[in-house]
Amino acid sequence: MPARQRTMRDAIAWTYDLLSPDEQALFRRLAVFAGGFTLDGAEAVGAPVGRLAVLDRLVALVEQSLVRQMPGANDEPRYRMLETVREFGLEQLEVSGEANEARRRHAKHFLRLSADLVLGPTILMDRGSLTRVVAEHDNVRLALAWCDEHGEIDALLQLSSLLYGLWVGRGLYREGMEWVERGLERSQRVPSRAQVRALDGAGRLAIFQGDYARAASFLEEALAVARALGDPALIGETLAYSAFLSYRRREFARAEELLEEVRHTLGRQAECQPGAFPFLTLDGVVPFLTLGDLALAQGQVERAATQYEEGIERFRAAGSEWGVRDMQAGLAAVRYLTGDLPGAAALYGECL
Repeated sequence: MPARQRTMRDAIAWTYDLLSPDEQALFRRLAVFAGGFTLDGAEAVGAPVGRLAVLDRLVALVEQSLVRQMPGANDEPRYRMLETVREFGLEQLEVSGEANEARRRHAKHFLRLSADLVLGPTILMDRGSLTRVVAEHDNVRLALAWCDEHGEIDALLQLSSLLYGLWVGRGLYREGMEWVERGLERSQRVPSRAQVRALDGAGRLAIFQGDYARAASFLEEALAVARALGDPALIGETLAYSAFLSYRRREFARAEELLEEVRHTLGRQAECQPGAFPFLTLDGVVPFLTLGDLALAQGQVERAATQYEEGIERFRAAGSEWGVRDMQAGLAAVRYLTGDLPGAAALYGECL
């Protein structure tokens, strides 16, 4: 290596040698993170006893300039290593023989994090949750790769489909599809919720790519598996996404039929099990992603306005800010088409 780089590496090594054994262990384990990490992540991967111990040791690493602290999402501190420092840490991790265990903890942490951030249908992921996932994008890629390399297919399937909000929110349809398909290809195709969610996710990503035939194939398989499981929530979700596909294909009558079946399925389940869908009202919020657009596409302006207004209330009750804004944008289109230009401009501005 050039003398300058040797000097830099020697300086990092000198600082590392000044750390206590526990601080050294935490430092090299934290090197598995790419793009930074939170205190929760440090605890999950560092795995010493107690939150306070991790925090104390992390503070020591910051004071020694091996780790940098910066603002994160929702005022939560975020930590990061310079890449040269991280490379040194990864070298020490390999030498210690802890690399595989640290990477396993890393992957499991992001699987748990993704599951915690997604309540109900993945399409209802709110802005706060999406912001947290976006900040961890590089870590997510590492976690997906580890699951793939180590044959953790169930985890790969769950993680890739839970990240639907990330793939769509950033327009990464191709990357998302590659990961979801990878999980589906390697899975044993045993009927499970994870399989349905993955098939649904693949179907929706294919819709946004304009590949409607492929989307139909994924969603048909998802519906068959959901029916085999007898899970009304999964059946309702898949039917709603199938209705969205029919809408995009301009098969409006078929979309109407499917949405009516969604209402019937979720409504019947809500009556049988009150409180079974904390994220859904009686008829569900998911259908409202399509109902207003469907009416508007057929020139039914008054009906579209009613659906958008009801959708706003339901998404607001479900705590989905993105859903509320989507419905407001639809209502703004109605205002524009009926000549209420100031009203349309106000709603569009609020959405933006």
